[in-house]
Amino acid sequence: MQAITDQKVSQKYQSYTQAFATVWRVLLLLTGLIFSGWLRFDAGSIPWTMQTVGVLLVAWLARPQESKAALAVYGGVIGGLTPWFMGYGLFPGATCGYWIGFMLAAAYIQLRGNTKSPQAVFLHTCMAQVLILCSGWLWLSAVLGSNMAFQVGVLPFLCTDLIKVFLVTIAVCAYRMRKV
Repeated sequence: MQAITDQKVSQKYQSYTQAFATVWRVLLLLTGLIFSGWLRFDAGSIPWTMQTVGVLLVAWLARPQESKAALAVYGGVIGGLTPWFMGYGLFPGATCGYWIGFMLAAAYIQLRGNTKSPQAVFLHTCMAQVLILCSGWLWLSAVLGSNMAFQVGVLPFLCTDLIKVFLVTIAVCAYRMRKV
């Protein structure tokens, strides 16, 4: 009887430990995502951040449920607390389309998460980046028109986003090689 009780206590303790570890990992992922948004430099009126790198790394490397939780909380932080996401009052601002693209890109990456070759990681990361840029462009097009939206919402980011794709590919492949 004592052995059964000890086993139940051990299982309950183990489930609490796993839950705590999951919450801890989600908080670490969220911290990394927020920090990636703070890493920025301005080129004229265009801010370049490392948000894309943070979102794509979380999508590639975190467990699916933890990735979804961290990205959902991050989206809530962006949606509720940051001035670049909010427009006037309760209406979403100009960068809402990119946030939607972050979620689409993360979902796409998670569907392709078992990709092994560096070439496939690079191609899927490029596709995820295209999803981010296209959703941002579509959102801006509703306000600015498609040509102007492309000029201010896509074109200035093409070179830096390609660099980010290379960084993510290198990081993902290096992490996976270490893990083997």
